[in-house]
Formats: sequence, structure tokens, C-alpha cells
Amino acid sequence: QIKTRLSNTLLDLIWRERAEEDVNREPIRNITKMLMDLGSSVYEHEFETPFLQVSAKFYRAESQKFLESCDCGDYLKKVERCLDEEMDRVRQYLDPSTEKKITNVVEKEMIANYTL
Repeated sequence: QIKTRLSNTLLDLIWRERAEEDVNREPIRNITKMLMDLGSSVYEHEFETPFLQVSAKFYRAESQKFLESCDCGDYLKKVERCLDEEMDRVRQYLDPSTEKKITNVVEKEMIANYTL
């Protein structure tokens, strides 16, 4: 019960940060570090897997929104910005092992799903 609430709170904070709300990153960093201290499998199971699922949903919706309002060049700039923001999240409060996984999610949802 506590693990679920903790995970949901983390995911909500990250979602709000992606939506450009001002979010205090310190609690996110502390909790993800605590999960890693409990073991990488705890971090992966309790946080990383749901984080990647929620991220895919977020970027799927973002790509639709961007595609409807941008030309190709602007869209690619937005994709690059999203990748940069995720890299910053990894540096600030996620475990380095998450880096490749989250960049793969962004690339899949924003680029690979739309190439012929």
C-alpha cells in the first residue's frame, strides 16, 4: 500500500514537471535514491517500470499534439527538447541505468511510431 502510494506520488510529480509545473526535485531524488539503496530490483519494479509506462503514455499524447501544430522542423526541435529534458531528469534524480530506457521510450513514441 505504501509502495503504491509512494510510486504514484513520484509519477505524479514527474508528470507535473513535464507539464511545466514548478516541482521540487529534492524529494524525488531522495526517494529514488532510497529505492536504489534497497536494491536495483526494488527500484526497477516499484518505480522504473511504471515510470517508463507512464512516460510512453505521456510522449504518445505529446507527439499527437505536436504533430497537429508543428511542421517537421519544429517537431524535431520539440523531440530534441524532450530528450534533453529526460536526460536532465536522469542527471538530477533518476538512476543512471534509466537513461537508455527513457531515451528509447521518447524516441519510440515520438519518432519510430511515425516513420514509414
